[in-house]
Amino acid sequence: MPYQRLRILNKHVRFNAADYGEIQTGRLFRYIKKIRRHYLRILNADDDEITKLISEFNRIIPVDRINEKFWKDVVRAMRYNALRDQEFLKILRPLGIKTCVYCHSQLTLVVKKKIAKIRNEARQVNVGDVLQWKGLLELDHRYPKSEFPFLCTSFFNLYPICGSCNKAKSDNPSGFTLYHTGPLLNVFRFGLADNAVVQYLNDKDPEKIKITFSHVDPGLPENEKLASDYDKMFSISGIYGAQVDIVEELIHKQQVYTKHYNKALLDDFESLFPDQGMFTRLVIGTYEKEDDIFRRPLTKFIQDIARDIELIDDQGNLCQLPEKG
Repeated sequence: MPYQRLRILNKHVRFNAADYGEIQTGRLFRYIKKIRRHYLRILNADDDEITKLISEFNRIIPVDRINEKFWKDVVRAMRYNALRDQEFLKILRPLGIKTCVYCHSQLTLVVKKKIAKIRNEARQVNVGDVLQWKGLLELDHRYPKSEFPFLCTSFFNLYPICGSCNKAKSDNPSGFTLYHTGPLLNVFRFGLADNAVVQYLNDKDPEKIKITFSHVDPGLPENEKLASDYDKMFSISGIYGAQVDIVEELIHKQQVYTKHYNKALLDDFESLFPDQGMFTRLVIGTYEKEDDIFRRPLTKFIQDIARDIELIDDQGNLCQLPEKG
């Protein structure tokens, strides 16, 4: 807990108020005091609670009044670096998020760095226990530290992403929300241009395959702008325009895995496929459920294209599965 560090910061402010520009010393004290009093609330705040906290802290010091010296001192006092390198990794690993939540194309892994080789009763450590984790990822603050330093260690404000996306986004808003309940994980979708499959099958020319990226509700101008801005920020068209070979494979699979062929495979290898989900994964080459789009790079892209060409349905089942019984 950073309570002592925040107290030290409070004393530093008292004697070095000039370092923080024109912000009134009383407001600096109130800001730091609120962090101390509401630390656990901040740490565990969901998206709705974060919105409330932003409003409350804004009434103390507006975002546009926070200078670099102050936000860096607050972040340091709240032990962001220590939490990022260890505590957050322990929480993140069980979530199974193994791909950048922005571009979906790069791995973001939490791996074992140091494992106990001897038992230590005093520390309640057994042989094989993980002593230290390593994050092969970067963390983005949905609400940037430079504007909302009190949220620097709030779990729901930290998004595991790749280095390229972190650099591209910087402190800009992305239009994407990760931690929530509802349909917002799939704000955008991939697809193929009209008649792309027919044109490709005519002469097997991959140049005929045109990949599209759009908002799930493209009719509204603001949604089209959101998709366009997201595309530009994270180079989505560039990344996925290079995945035409994956689309080719899916188109061929859509032709090969007919209902008759699928039935033969399921009958011959019944013990390998206790449920049809595993069979679908074998066919499309990744997870079939929307809830699993962060478990492997390119999964969202593959799922969206597979749905677009009617290889799988909206529930993630193969469209050409034989009827049970």
